[in-house]
Amino acid sequence: MVTAATPLVERLDWDSEFFGIEIGRARTGRLDASLAERLASDARAAGFACVYFAAAAEDFETVVAAEGLGCHLVDVRVVLERPAEGPLPPPTAHAEFRIEPGSADDLPRLEAIAIDVARASRYAADQRFPREDTERLYRTWIRNAWNGYVDAVLVAHAGDGEVLGFVCPKMHGELCDLQLVGVASAQRQRRVGRGLVSAGIAWGCERGAARLQVVTQGRNVPAQRLYQQLGFLTTEVKLYYHLWLTPAGR
Repeated sequence: MVTAATPLVERLDWDSEFFGIEIGRARTGRLDASLAERLASDARAAGFACVYFAAAAEDFETVVAAEGLGCHLVDVRVVLERPAEGPLPPPTAHAEFRIEPGSADDLPRLEAIAIDVARASRYAADQRFPREDTERLYRTWIRNAWNGYVDAVLVAHAGDGEVLGFVCPKMHGELCDLQLVGVASAQRQRRVGRGLVSAGIAWGCERGAARLQVVTQGRNVPAQRLYQQLGFLTTEVKLYYHLWLTPAGR
């Protein structure tokens, strides 16, 4: 709970160390003009270079206050869910690829596909984050996933063993979160994404999930349509902002 004595910004240790600048996250998702001034004051007093802030898309007062503060819109985050007891998509049987747990030999190709995903991220949308850092972030993410940050890395392999894409499910109690889905850009018309998401749904249901979740960007309409076709419905839309408190060129 945020009180009058609580700073409105908390430090994100991992992000700060990774990017080499002080990065914080707003402790509130609601702003008015007064709270916006307090947030900026708290952030400057703590020495933050950048603050992440997320607002509900329907909260017009907060959106106006964030924009008045100078927050830069970098992403529209769309959360979709489906119940596990709903009809499951039929297993994808495709002669051109198979979906199975990945192997250590797959990691270089997984990293290359993760870089494709990075180019659509909120970090790529913010030119204050160097492109090489954004790509390094997503390479690190998939390496961490491989090393146990998620519960499985399911990989789509072509008949010759080429890696076409991946999905990374993680259980949170009865929720199965398909945390990251990536498909090689040259493979996006071959139903690889559908096969991966279907495999992720089956994986979660086999492990007792009551519901499944995916997250995508508002600008990624093809992904939203795919998820909707597989029984997911939108449950939340948030606007993600970055507030920079240092001059460009850090």
